[in-house]
Amino acid sequence: MSDAIEVGSFEAKTHFAELLRKAENGAVIHITRNGHSVAVLQKNTGTENKRALDACSRIESRALKITGRSASPVTFAEIQEMKNAGRP
Repeated sequence: MSDAIEVGSFEAKTHFAELLRKAENGAVIHITRNGHSVAVLQKNTGTENKRALDACSRIESRALKITGRSASPVTFAEIQEMKNAGRP
C-alpha cells in the first residue's frame, strides 16, 4: 500500500490511531493546517537513523581534519576559539 492521504490537523488528532495503522501499512499521510502542509506521517524504515549516524561520522571526520588531531575530541571551547579566529 503506497497511498498518499491528506488530512487536516483536527482530523489527524481525532483519528490518529487509524492513521498510524495506515502509515504502518505503507500509506504516506500529509497533515495540513489551514490548507498548508505542516507534517508527513509515514512508516519508519530505519534508514533515517543510518543517515544521521553517517552524517555524524562525516562531521567528526571533518572536525579531526580541521584540528589536525587523530583521536581526541574537539571541545566546545576549542570550537568557539576556531569560530572567533575565523576558521571554518
